[in-house]
Parts: sequence; structure tokens; C-alpha cells
Amino acid sequence: AEKLGRTQPALTKAVQRLEAAFGSELFERKGRGIRLTPVGEVLLARARMLRGATDEALREVGDFAKGNAGHVRIGSGPIAAEHVLPEICSLLLEEAPATTIDITVAPSLVLRERLKEG
Repeated sequence: AEKLGRTQPALTKAVQRLEAAFGSELFERKGRGIRLTPVGEVLLARARMLRGATDEALREVGDFAKGNAGHVRIGSGPIAAEHVLPEICSLLLEEAPATTIDITVAPSLVLRERLKEG
């Protein structure tokens, strides 16, 4: 309770609500000690997976919101693609390594049609 910043009665009530929701005890109480039941072990494993997924989602969305991640699509003529884009892409990936880049190299007329198509 102390580690979680809760009172003992509040933590006990939370555990009781979880046990009621799952229809099973989460802890085996032996004397003064407790340990997880098999159901408690499964819940703990799932909670850890959810916590990891939540942390990853927060990181990913935060990077995207800051402009450090995302997907960039570039249409370019052959000359710019050969001489300009490598340096630009390198700089972008240095600043935002989680960014993906999709490059289409084609003549202007083809690129205009691709833009119209979305």
C-alpha cells in the first residue's frame, strides 16, 4: 500500500473488486504472508503486457506529435532523386530516425497523375 501511495483499506478494497470481477481469488493468504494464485499470475502477466504496450503507444504517439516520427512520401524527378534526395533523407533520418520514407522517381507528368490519385 505504501509503495502505491494508497492506504491499506483502499488497496484491500481494490483487490476485492478485482477478485469479484474475475470470480477468483488473486492471492493465497498464509499466515502473515501472501503469494499470487495461478489466476493472479495470469493477471500479472497480462497487466505487464498491457503496461508495456501502453508505454510503447505513448512513446510512439509522442514522437509523432513532436514531428520525430511519421511517414513521408516524396515524388521526384530522376536528377533530384540522384543528387538531392540522398542528403535530404539522411538529414531527416538523423533528426527523426523513426520516420519512414517512400520515394517515387518518375517524370513530372506521372508524378502529377499520382498526386491526383492521392
